[in-house]
Amino acid sequence: MKRKVGTVLEKELLWRAKQAAVRGKKTLSLLLEEALQAHLARLEARVPVRGKSLVEKTRGVLEVSKKLLDAVLAEEGFLEAG
Repeated sequence: MKRKVGTVLEKELLWRAKQAAVRGKKTLSLLLEEALQAHLARLEARVPVRGKSLVEKTRGVLEVSKKLLDAVLAEEGFLEAG
């Protein structure tokens, strides 16, 4: 069931949204609904449902032997500014 909502938008943003709605041959309401759905889907895709993501779990953790690290740091150009 749809519900009516009220909000305040910057004048320029509202104008751009109205223009996009006209170009897309849809109502402003439909354009805003689609934009909100897309935005929420992107947010939900970034947040894992259970616990931390693999990236969050391993942030700052990279097991490398001292020998390998020294070899990488010794590579020509590694420490030079680009």
